[in-house]
Amino acid sequence: MVVAKAAKAGGSKITNVFPEQLKSYNIEYKEADVFIYTKTIGERKEKMMKADAFVALPGGIGTLDEVMSAIIAKQLGVHKKPIILVNTDGFWQPLLETFKSMLKENTLKPEHLNLFTLIDSPEQLAQALSAEQGGFLDVNTRWWEK
Repeated sequence: MVVAKAAKAGGSKITNVFPEQLKSYNIEYKEADVFIYTKTIGERKEKMMKADAFVALPGGIGTLDEVMSAIIAKQLGVHKKPIILVNTDGFWQPLLETFKSMLKENTLKPEHLNLFTLIDSPEQLAQALSAEQGGFLDVNTRWWEK
């Protein structure tokens, strides 16, 4: 919701794709411009693939599931959209360490590390999205070489 609120404040149109099975949790972003309700989380992820970009802030298991779905879809050529992980306070470091281990074990190809961009803070988000669309990114996106 942090990204949605900031985008809304900046004048962006927000679409909320929300599974009906989560309505009772009262976690829905109610300030969206468009609401699309799905029957299941799987259907939500299908709709999510229509987004212009994927941005992941620190989150829970659902966020991890969505991040991996976006990365896999990009790996398979389903989309070529930006995937940006906002590594606030090193949140994504354990996942990155897992990827490094996968590289060492030859279960992950080095080029797959280019499927997403890692940034350190939400403040770098606009710059990162611009870079993914052909602009200039002044952050070290080659995190695996650090």
